[in-house]
Amino acid sequence: MILNYHGRNVTVDDVLIRALERQAFDTNRGWLHSNLVTVLRSFGLAAHRRNWRLLDGHENQYLAGRSLDEDARLELENVRSQMLDEGIWRLRQLLSADLPVTVSVHRPRGDDSSIGHQVVLLGEDAQEFIYHDPAQDEGPSLSWPFDNFRNNWKGLAIIAHSAALSPSKG
Repeated sequence: MILNYHGRNVTVDDVLIRALERQAFDTNRGWLHSNLVTVLRSFGLAAHRRNWRLLDGHENQYLAGRSLDEDARLELENVRSQMLDEGIWRLRQLLSADLPVTVSVHRPRGDDSSIGHQVVLLGEDAQEFIYHDPAQDEGPSLSWPFDNFRNNWKGLAIIAHSAALSPSKG
């Protein structure tokens, strides 16, 4: 989907073969975003990954020796929420620039223990994201209400461009 959008005429099978060659899938962890970025680059795209859940698993480093009391718990919760809000803002900016974005979500929805699943956000309307899920027959016209998406988004995205953008352009 992303490759075809950027003028790369490849099949899903072509991408899967290259992804497996580059060890972009692990049966215990799912899709490995760094390796998926390498796959996109191997097809001539400029690509990078973003993670708006960098705090997860690093709470002690963030607290820098402070005890995990109620105030610290609330602070961590607020920071996590702010990071996701920043991520949603960035996704919307990319979509408004007509740039589809690959995101990692829980599948099935609501299952925080899932290893994740990749879908491509294509746009948005007033109440929901429009996306494509390659594992569903309905095609690229699926919709996902904002709040439900936010609760199921793993905070990870892969952003790909047909040419490298300077930092000042996004």
